Amino acid sequence: MSGCLLEIGCEEIPDWMIAPALKQMERDFQALLDGNALGGKVSRVDATPRRLALFAEGLVERQADKEELAMGPPKSAGVGAAAGFAKKMGTTVDALGVEATAKGEYFSFRKKVAGKGTAEVLAEALPGLILGIAWPKTMYWTGKNGARFIRPIRWMVALLDDAVVPFEIAGVKTGNRTWGHRLHGSGAIPVTIGDYEARLEEHGVILSAEKRRERIEKGIAGLLAATGMRVRESGGLLDTLVYLTEYPTAILGEFHEEYLELPREILSTVMRHHQKYFSVETSGGVLAPLFIAVMNTSGDPDGLVKHGNERVLRARFNDARFFWENDLKRKLEDRLEDLKLVTFQAKLGSYYDKTLRVVALVKELGGDETALRAARLAQ
Repeated sequence: MSGCLLEIGCEEIPDWMIAPALKQMERDFQALLDGNALGGKVSRVDATPRRLALFAEGLVERQADKEELAMGPPKSAGVGAAAGFAKKMGTTVDALGVEATAKGEYFSFRKKVAGKGTAEVLAEALPGLILGIAWPKTMYWTGKNGARFIRPIRWMVALLDDAVVPFEIAGVKTGNRTWGHRLHGSGAIPVTIGDYEARLEEHGVILSAEKRRERIEKGIAGLLAATGMRVRESGGLLDTLVYLTEYPTAILGEFHEEYLELPREILSTVMRHHQKYFSVETSGGVLAPLFIAVMNTSGDPDGLVKHGNERVLRARFNDARFFWENDLKRKLEDRLEDLKLVTFQAKLGSYYDKTLRVVALVKELGGDETALRAARLAQ
């Protein structure tokens, strides 16, 4: 029984697209094994922003030989028709059989078909499997009629035990060499199925998404252990950071307390949505002038990354403060007239026209003054 490793190395994949791609890879590869009688099962799929990896085990070395029944002309067609059929099958008339069917007796021949080697089957099928991954959008990079993928493919590892499964996509040939972290790697890295994950980690890549998640969580816990504080619930930010990094490290940053005068929803949105930072709060739920960023490297001994993140966040907060204070200068009611200048749809008029229609609809449905006011301000 044989093991298999497939790695697709490419430029950074959007984090939210990775998990669905892995599920399809696992499903399609298992269907490939089952449909071609190769045995085995997919044992693991995993990914970083720059690679999709699949492991399978228990594959046979080659397909079993099989016997196929080929039907020829009706027996009533005579010896001449039988001779033609025998020649087509590469045999003689006396080696033919006769099969009884609902339509009568027919000449037949049981032909032995040798099974293909597993490497040959995989080499033929894997290019289609890889390019068949259903991304929300794809790009081509070798010309308008070239291969399409979510990002340009830069390398591929395809191993069946110790042997390379040979195929090519968009000029990139498979091999036994992968690439490590953009900053901490050191060129092409020879790998085997057994040492693949360890070799990646030697070159700054944690392949396991679950290990990256644990590293982020432990890093955050360590940073806040002495403060008595906690990170604020942040939706799917942790999932996002797991697939934005290959070697995540959490760092604690600070911002000036004057920004706490802004609504916490504004500050948290800036940190979470724009910067991918965790907000920090006290045990009582009060926002603290701290944030946690996750960088894609092993450490920040000189504090340069921390300083850079603080500087960027300060600029973001200043922008947010400007727009918040500017918005407070006018009531929402006073902004309704501005909607006349914004087209909703060419044949349906402006957003102001849409607002009037919504207000009329709410009134028709029996809405009270509060509902009518909400309809006026909702656009």
